[in-house]
Amino acid sequence: MAKSTLWALGGLVVLTCVYFTSLWKFAPICTALVEVSCLSLNELGDFLAGVFAPVAFLWLAGAVFLQSLELSSQRQELKLNRSEFIEQRNVLKQQAEEARRQAEAIGFQTDLLRVQTNDRTFDARVQTLFHWLRHVGRIYIEIRMADGRPVSSFVLPSGKTMDPEQSIIGLARSWHSREDEIKGFVSSEAVLVEQEGSIRTLIERLERLNFDSGSLSPEKVELLYEIKYEKLIIGLKWLLPHVQQG
Repeated sequence: MAKSTLWALGGLVVLTCVYFTSLWKFAPICTALVEVSCLSLNELGDFLAGVFAPVAFLWLAGAVFLQSLELSSQRQELKLNRSEFIEQRNVLKQQAEEARRQAEAIGFQTDLLRVQTNDRTFDARVQTLFHWLRHVGRIYIEIRMADGRPVSSFVLPSGKTMDPEQSIIGLARSWHSREDEIKGFVSSEAVLVEQEGSIRTLIERLERLNFDSGSLSPEKVELLYEIKYEKLIIGLKWLLPHVQQG
């Protein structure tokens, strides 16, 4: 119970005691002079009503006052609860924002780790392709007419450079520079005879470099762009059924 409520109740008790004391000492009460039996029932009822009506009014007013105190206390508690709720909501918002930033940081680290892993795999496959090209030496295709007479040849070099990426770039440029010419020979019913190397193996090893561009670093994506990767694969796959083994 609140301290103000206790003070209000104490005040009501004190006022009630003062009232009855004053009434006893100063008011002309019939029962103080004669016996109660001298009063009729109507007179006794009027007497009791007159005595206790002020007390009832006093306690009614006190009850209203106490109720107002309780309502004021409840409003204060509601105000405090609202302030605590707003504070808790702000804390939750901060926690949610912090969780979102942490999730973004984890996502960024995960993406970075995936890119680094894919870059290492990509480099390893480039090295494998480079060593295969160095081992093969070159891919040599002879172009013959229908009567078997050779009219031209086509070489996909391994390159003399020791840089694997530059070696692949040189191979791609060699193909792109003569792709239209070779297709022209095929359309004129020339025969392509593979003398050295293997177009099929080259395609298989190049296809292993196929990564989603978003999962590689910009440097690796730039290499694929420079060799026109998709165009290179499509062109070599077109070439494959037109090549005979020598």
